Amino acid sequence: MTSVLKRALSRRGAWLVALIVLGGLGVTTLAAMAVQRNLEEKAWARFEGHVERLQQEIITRIEHAEQGLRGLRGALVLRPQMTGAEFRTLVNDRDLWREFRGIHGIGLIERVEREQLPALVAAQRAAGEAAFKVQTLGEHKDLFILKYAEPRQANHT
Repeated sequence: MTSVLKRALSRRGAWLVALIVLGGLGVTTLAAMAVQRNLEEKAWARFEGHVERLQQEIITRIEHAEQGLRGLRGALVLRPQMTGAEFRTLVNDRDLWREFRGIHGIGLIERVEREQLPALVAAQRAAGEAAFKVQTLGEHKDLFILKYAEPRQANHT
């Protein structure tokens, strides 16, 4: 073989090696990108699953709390002039931590016109709520008063 032919073959061999190496790098890059995309899709699917479970848990907790409040509303319909002691008994008969996870207490808010406020305070104090007081800002005609909040130790107002 002549030296020209040997050089040509060695150049062709070098190009062939370079093409094989570049082709291998290209295939490797594409494979790595596919693996990365697959891992991202799996991670996103796991994340979506966690989000879905958390959303359902939140909805379930809110629905349980809503059921408890509906029960309380039913009791208030039957006994519209419920006393603080009756309200306390009604709430404390429930296991808030077990039945309504995340709920720290239940309260009764009553709409009162400002002119009726002194009578409400006097009635609450006469019913044994000696520390009952109302603090307001402004001169709004309608007030929404937190009349009862139980359990007291967790909801001292």
